[in-house]
Amino acid sequence: MTLGVACTYHDQPSVNPKALALVACASVAIIGFNIIRRHGSDVERYAIREQVFTISEADWLGGAWQRLSAYWIDLTGEVEEPFTVQ
Repeated sequence: MTLGVACTYHDQPSVNPKALALVACASVAIIGFNIIRRHGSDVERYAIREQVFTISEADWLGGAWQRLSAYWIDLTGEVEEPFTVQ
């Protein structure tokens, strides 16, 4: 209640709309410049990297399948459901 009374009787500072618009436009310009400047390296950094492993049939039948993970592992590293290959 005290905060409500204080806010009611407190004079609000005036905001210059032109200055606020200038700050907003400058912020958008700076952010846009940074995006343009670093876009190529960011795309390379965050690109999906798929690793494909191939195993010959002889290796698979010789026991290479036992090196596979037995469970799904989520992004936080928590072991989830069993991983079955059908």
